[in-house]
Amino acid sequence: MGRVSAKRKLKQCDPFFKGKRENGKKEKAYDLPPTESKRSKKRRRKMLSDEAMEQYVMRTSAVDGDGTASRSKKKQKLQVGSIRDGESMRDFNKRISTEVKRVIYDAAKQGRRSSEKRKNYLAKKKEKARDKKMTEQERYERDYQTTGNTKKDFFEDAAPVNFGERVDAPPIMPKLSGIFKKRAEQLAREKAKAEKKNALVAGARVIKRAKK
Repeated sequence: MGRVSAKRKLKQCDPFFKGKRENGKKEKAYDLPPTESKRSKKRRRKMLSDEAMEQYVMRTSAVDGDGTASRSKKKQKLQVGSIRDGESMRDFNKRISTEVKRVIYDAAKQGRRSSEKRKNYLAKKKEKARDKKMTEQERYERDYQTTGNTKKDFFEDAAPVNFGERVDAPPIMPKLSGIFKKRAEQLAREKAKAEKKNALVAGARVIKRAKK
């Protein structure tokens, strides 16, 4: 055991210690074992102080995103200057740290806005390019997956037909195939079955009322 650690241990259990008692001023409370460690207390105090500082910065921060006036305002805010008259070194350091946190918060906020806008723009662009490459059949299957509707009696991007032009063949309506066809047929069967059941129930009710 080192010299300093031995002194610390002696100081912790010294009954004549005149320093600050963490468990309270009363003797009974002081003799009780500690409920939490010094490290957790220190961490909690730091978290509370950080949260309070963040709230203060968010309240006092005024972000103007347009024009040159806002830029000049921002430049003026960054000029903290030297220590003021009658200001202690502790207050000066606190003021500087607050200003720095405000600037960091504003920059992060601006960065978040621009990155989110760019992300949404790129996602829409990608979706548009994918939709452009899709065929009519693929669009029909996609619409069926999203809406569940199997009827489609219109064509997108139809070419205009001028007077006197001849059409060799009628347009081919898109049809479901594979798993989509099976799913649509199963849904149609279930729907017909439910309608038949409802009709039978309604007929039985009518017969029952007639007998009464």
